[in-house]
Amino acid sequence: MTRRPALKITLVVVAVLAAAGIAIAVAIPGEAEVARRAEQALTEKLGVPVHIGRLHWQLLPTPMVEVFDATTEQDKPVVIKHLAAWPRIGRLLHREIAFDRVTLNGATIPQLSVKAFKQGDGDDGKDPKDKFLRLAGQPLQRAEFHKVTWIGRREIPLEFDGSVDFDPAWRPREAALWLTEAQSPARLELHRIESQDRFKTDITVADGSWNGTLELTQPTPDTWRIAGPLQPRNIDLRLLLETFKRKPVIAGRANGETTLQAEGQSLGDIVQSLHTRTTFSVNPATILRFDLDRAIRSLGKEHQGTTPLQTLTGVLDTQNDSDGIVMRYSALKAKSGALSASGTVVLQNRKVDADIAVDLVDGVIGVPLRITGPVTDPTYSVPPAAIAGAAVGTAVLPGVGTAIGARIGDALGRLFGTDKKPARSP
Repeated sequence: MTRRPALKITLVVVAVLAAAGIAIAVAIPGEAEVARRAEQALTEKLGVPVHIGRLHWQLLPTPMVEVFDATTEQDKPVVIKHLAAWPRIGRLLHREIAFDRVTLNGATIPQLSVKAFKQGDGDDGKDPKDKFLRLAGQPLQRAEFHKVTWIGRREIPLEFDGSVDFDPAWRPREAALWLTEAQSPARLELHRIESQDRFKTDITVADGSWNGTLELTQPTPDTWRIAGPLQPRNIDLRLLLETFKRKPVIAGRANGETTLQAEGQSLGDIVQSLHTRTTFSVNPATILRFDLDRAIRSLGKEHQGTTPLQTLTGVLDTQNDSDGIVMRYSALKAKSGALSASGTVVLQNRKVDADIAVDLVDGVIGVPLRITGPVTDPTYSVPPAAIAGAAVGTAVLPGVGTAIGARIGDALGRLFGTDKKPARSP
């Protein structure tokens, strides 16, 4: 007699579970429908069409959502090969969205395509209490990414791996980012200092270090600022440029002091506003593919070779803007045997604009040298007035007279406006 009640209870439980399963199957949309809704939401958020190749979700044995082959509809699309997220189902009971972990495996991110995304934080104007779902105080515990390729404005691909462990309010507790194809270690690490908005920054690059402390502040309710000092130590300049797939122009090991600052309402704004100022020294140094002495002696007509320097010092300012990074070198001082040089250099969009004074005795005798044009094939020139002055100087005082005359001729040319069109090399 006892078996029948037990059997009835079992049948009732099975029936209830079956009914619940049918109800869930009817109420919860299928994977194709979820993918369609995700495409629509992302398209509205980003302002460009988004396509998802396939979406998979499951509740058992572990809740998980996977996205395969997502792309944006652009000339150079953003591509995500595989994204997996593990939601915290318990938080849904509190109408909150939170994830234990998100992993990204394989992605291509062109900078110019990201820039085309719609600006703004996506706030729909509703009060958080009126929303069915809202982000939890700690939306994500950990993020991992592998084989993520960033393509900058110059279409140079750089592949990264990395991970971030988060505290509440999106504060990184520990973070690491490294280049996977670098010939020597190139790695950034952040370590949150206790529960403060200060982060110990350890950068290993080009056989040297670039360490310091960065602080996160909030000048206004909608604006974030990152600022702090870094100390470049023993940085191999040739290797530094090669690490980021750029053509080096100077060889030597640099030391100095850097200040960094960036602010904005979003991560994109912060990256866009990044500004650094570095006071540096390189002892010794070599200017690659440019012979300073030969350029001066030929009045800019010849410059092939290299220039060994005893010292090179100066200040480098970098500033992101809508057209890319602007690099401004000021207070440049270089010494090479009896020669010394000083001046300023501006680099932007693969173009150089430089004014250099080459001296035999620092600050007394100088030949003005102007460098302009594409960095791959710049024009080296000396103002016509300086050339005329050099000839007069030679007649007055052979040897150093050339340099003296150049300085005098250039000054007269500026005074009377006779050097408006520089002499260009053939």
